[in-house]
Amino acid sequence: MAGQLIFRRGLNDWEVDEFAQLMQLLDSVSLDSNRRDSIIWAASNDGKFTVSRGYTLLQKQQGSTFTWVVLALNKIETSLRLPFGYSSARWIGNHGFSIGIDDVTPGENLVKQKQEEIHQNYKKCEDRIQQFNEGKLAVQPGCDAAQTLEAEVTMALNKVRDDIGKICMKALHWRNSPLIMSQCGSKGSPINISQMIACVGQQSVGGRRAPDRFIDRSLPHFPTKSKFPTAKGFVAHSFFDGLSATEFFFHTMGGREGLVDTAVKTADTGYMSRRLMKALEDLAVYYDNTVRNASASIIQFMYGDDGMDPSQMEEKKGRPLNFSRLFMKVKATCPPRGEKGLSYSEICEIVNERLSYHDMSPEGGCSEAFRASLSDFLIKNLAETLKRLREALLLGGEQYAGGDREYLENVALNISGITKKQLQVFLNMCISRYHLKRLESGTAIGAIGAQSIGEPGTQMTLKTFHFAGVASMNVTLGVPRIKEIINSAKKINTPIIIAKLLSAANLTAARMIKARIEKTLLGQFASSTKSLIITLPSPSWIATLLLSQKLLSNDSSIENLLKATPVAKSVKIVMASRLASIAITLDMETIQVSQLCIDAYTVKQSILQTPKIKLKEQQVKVLNPRKLEVFPQANKDKLHFELHRLKNKLPSVVVKGITTVQRAVVNKEQERDCKSDVKGETYELLVEGTGLLAVMGIDRVDGRNTKSNHIMEVQQRLGIEAARISIIDVINYTMSSHGMTIDLRHMVLLADLMTYKGEVLGITRHGVQKMKDSVLMLASFEKTTDHLFNASVNGRDDKIEGVRECIITGIPMQIGTGMFKLRQCVQQVELNYQSEPMLS
Repeated sequence: MAGQLIFRRGLNDWEVDEFAQLMQLLDSVSLDSNRRDSIIWAASNDGKFTVSRGYTLLQKQQGSTFTWVVLALNKIETSLRLPFGYSSARWIGNHGFSIGIDDVTPGENLVKQKQEEIHQNYKKCEDRIQQFNEGKLAVQPGCDAAQTLEAEVTMALNKVRDDIGKICMKALHWRNSPLIMSQCGSKGSPINISQMIACVGQQSVGGRRAPDRFIDRSLPHFPTKSKFPTAKGFVAHSFFDGLSATEFFFHTMGGREGLVDTAVKTADTGYMSRRLMKALEDLAVYYDNTVRNASASIIQFMYGDDGMDPSQMEEKKGRPLNFSRLFMKVKATCPPRGEKGLSYSEICEIVNERLSYHDMSPEGGCSEAFRASLSDFLIKNLAETLKRLREALLLGGEQYAGGDREYLENVALNISGITKKQLQVFLNMCISRYHLKRLESGTAIGAIGAQSIGEPGTQMTLKTFHFAGVASMNVTLGVPRIKEIINSAKKINTPIIIAKLLSAANLTAARMIKARIEKTLLGQFASSTKSLIITLPSPSWIATLLLSQKLLSNDSSIENLLKATPVAKSVKIVMASRLASIAITLDMETIQVSQLCIDAYTVKQSILQTPKIKLKEQQVKVLNPRKLEVFPQANKDKLHFELHRLKNKLPSVVVKGITTVQRAVVNKEQERDCKSDVKGETYELLVEGTGLLAVMGIDRVDGRNTKSNHIMEVQQRLGIEAARISIIDVINYTMSSHGMTIDLRHMVLLADLMTYKGEVLGITRHGVQKMKDSVLMLASFEKTTDHLFNASVNGRDDKIEGVRECIITGIPMQIGTGMFKLRQCVQQVELNYQSEPMLS
């Protein structure tokens, strides 16, 4: 029987006895006279292709760097087509699969490499700690010295675990049982294997290293204020070696946090899944391809914009087909058999002609995204790869002729060429498979989406993570972030605005924009000893004032009082003046270094616009661009307190920036090209706080690409469509941060449901009440007695359309096969009611 056998394996992974068995197997297969020509062997060595014919070249070569091997046979005898699944199960049943202590015993080389790796990173940590103690540690953006030290030490220690894990995985034999379990996906991960054999690694408590619980130390076993790795929860031993007493204690601290997280998470995720199911349960695909709820309100005009079934997608990113795998299948099942390969122009012509048919148009049920992806794969990837290969083999000119040219043409065809028949088979296969993946009408896509979002939530943690590599900026992720999104919370824990810059490559411009955005207080440029000066009248008036307030006894002197007062240096007694004032002098050097446009006039406007101070314009007088005076209005008995009230309030006046912004951090990113090569460095601003509209209005900020993770603020400033896209992006980012992949169509459906009424509605009792009209559905969700009582008082009726109402009343639900009503046309039968004669 005609067929093909493909081996894909690195040459260096083959054992000698396996090669002997393979060669014996090939010799036992009876093939036709074209046997040797049909065996193709190709290997890639540093991007250069080497192609040869003949199975004898499959012998193992010592020191070779070949990365993959393909062996194809055109004809295979019946004896070769064994039931591999059955034989594998029989083999593992006879051989067994068990784990012993020898599977986790480290070798001498692994122990040596582990010690060297730990010693090197310990040395780096010691250097950072010494720089911190000497005050020479360069701080990271948005961090102080202590935060920078923790970030760098944590990064180094995490790198230790990862590097040792890689060394451990390389050192294990390919028949190692824990390694097989990890690679086949049954249970475990490389980190688990590394912790058993090599190194447990850094223990985390609250997202940080072990905190100081005793007097400036984590445990009494260590010196005070020690920041060394062993004193902060780093476990250098493996479970095979055994943990020391302190390491065991740190490990239990991390383990306890995991147990508490699991216990709390169970209740939160269970309630979240229930709310999602209640809100989405009656959504289904109708016969006009729209997604509607029980009352026939349109949620989506087409599910997921393409009407595809998420469970039938072949790629992780949600694309319907895996073109590379299908192309390999076509080349394996449809061999060239002497047919000539197509050129670049011929491939383009055939592809464009097939894509012009009705079944590839939107009216024929094909989305523009699929049409574009299929065209890109065949024309941009396949055809251009063939073109470059022919140029590399010098087939474009007249360098080769006769047998050599024919041989090279076959080489090009075998590597990346395609014949006309193969191309037609590939196109027809892709298009037919695509149309088979369309979603059937009546599918309860809402319930499927609710389960698809709720189930991965049980695997997420309740922790916060560092945002975009910035050590000091934490962003809420996991279950709390998903709860914030589906609750449509008006106040979130960590609102962050990502501001893109027009001059992204200019660091100086980024710092200038940061200074304009960040909240700048008057106290930052007016020091307490030099720039805030309270000017008072003569000492006798002060004595009278203090005596009237019973603050000064008769035997005390003004001079002694001023010497004892902590703010004495900032009080200047002016004998000639009869008015009390506060003089503010700005530090112009600091303002110029910070590149802020601040002077006494802008400070005056900021003081007058501050509501808590309540000053009028005539009370603030500008003396010169760097100095101004504030004159309080109060009686003599209240003047002292009014002066000190203003003195305490003025340093907190915002003179520059956005009041709702806590801080801004300049984040550096590496710009990469299509080949993932670093092209240069770009800068963006991470703004902690709210005020999206104000940030977008700052000069040199790219407002079109500026984003916020605050859904409600996006809806207020940019509209409901922007809020919908923001919901999709934030859920996708949160899930991907935990290593989970959810089909984008489920998130789009949830976002559409939350926004189809024109406002962002949370999946809460208030949001669901605005989405649903059914009394029984609302009563089955929450506040049962209230809904039933109000409905009975107001005389409301229920049409019994949704899933929940049908279950309660015992009626078949209008979803799936219950969506359509079947009518039968029956001819009317005339009935004769006359009595039959007694005698015929």
